[in-house]
Amino acid sequence: MKLPSLPTDNLYKFIALFGLFLVITTIYSYSTIQNDLDEKWAKGAAVLEAQSDLLMAQLKIHDKPTEQQKGKISDLKKRKEKLEQTGTEVEDYWTAYRKAKRWKNSLLFLMAVGFLMIIIGFYLWYVKLQKYQDIILINQAKSRNESKSEAKE
Repeated sequence: MKLPSLPTDNLYKFIALFGLFLVITTIYSYSTIQNDLDEKWAKGAAVLEAQSDLLMAQLKIHDKPTEQQKGKISDLKKRKEKLEQTGTEVEDYWTAYRKAKRWKNSLLFLMAVGFLMIIIGFYLWYVKLQKYQDIILINQAKSRNESKSEAKE
């Protein structure tokens, strides 16, 4: 199976198509990073919630906790430990957030470069090449029509 070739017969089209590729790639990468960050955020929020529930329960119990309160604290401790064993700590989220922010800023810059390449590439292709090729085609069509009308006469 032969894949179709891209129309890269001149530099301007190549620049525009590479810019399009750059934009599509950066959009995909940006959304992937954002989804990963959202997952880590949800896990980090669950750990924080478990920690805060445990602290609140411990604060409500003063000197002598009842058996029911001891059971609740024990359940909360188990929940917190289980969540922490998933490998997601709050610090992991902040580290990932800082890295993701740098990557996202880089991707936004690359996306802007890609859009600029698309605009410049297609503009130069039209102004420097396509406009003249259109004139040539119009002239060829006129000359064919004239030769056909002369042949009919």
